[in-house]
Amino acid sequence: MSSGGISKIDLGCGISLLQDEAEVGSERTFVFLDRLLLPCSLPDLSVEQIKVINRYRESIMAHDELGDRALSSRKMFRLFMEALEPDRVLEIGGGKFPVYFEERATSYCGVDVDDEAISTMHSLGLIAHEPSSFVRLSGSKYASTFDMVFGSFSFHFNLDETFLQAVLRSMNPTNGLITFNFISQDSVDMLGKLSFFCAKGLNLRVLKAPNFATREYLAIVSSNTKILRHPVFDQVEQGTLE
Repeated sequence: MSSGGISKIDLGCGISLLQDEAEVGSERTFVFLDRLLLPCSLPDLSVEQIKVINRYRESIMAHDELGDRALSSRKMFRLFMEALEPDRVLEIGGGKFPVYFEERATSYCGVDVDDEAISTMHSLGLIAHEPSSFVRLSGSKYASTFDMVFGSFSFHFNLDETFLQAVLRSMNPTNGLITFNFISQDSVDMLGKLSFFCAKGLNLRVLKAPNFATREYLAIVSSNTKILRHPVFDQVEQGTLE
């Protein structure tokens, strides 16, 4: 389908796939992953629209440069888990490809808005919740539980203050950390999230690595400044993490 000289494929829910990355610059609207033309900003996407994006990301995972970047991102968080050795981990928006170690599956908990993703995690023997369920449990079952909270390109989406408060309640207050990568094109919303954590008295480190995409950054949030200075994060910044 072509509109105004722009060649694109309708993926559903108002989301289109641009056929040529060069066309992005000629249509100034909301673009994600350099190829997806969105009807609104990422934080304003509905659950159904997020599912459309998820199905697209799954389809390119094995044979596309963007899929390679997604794989590299998940590998990075896996290496963080190896280096930091958290007892309990919480992944935000892991989709159908959760980052966990099979021998330590009971240490993992996932949160996702996508019911297909939750079903996949359950089929792998993992604990997973939709956001409202997690929020309800954050002050009881999961209070001060998680040593590492992470999200691979998932903090762009609509994580409101109620959800972020729940994440903080569930995090180990002494040695816990939150880490996520993000693309700076959604700077207003992302700055709001980073400011939220700083307003809660947490320490923040934002990294730019040589092997990251042009506008990609990594955030690490913790009450413990020693965690922010862990060598594994220095390796990210230096481009030596393998």
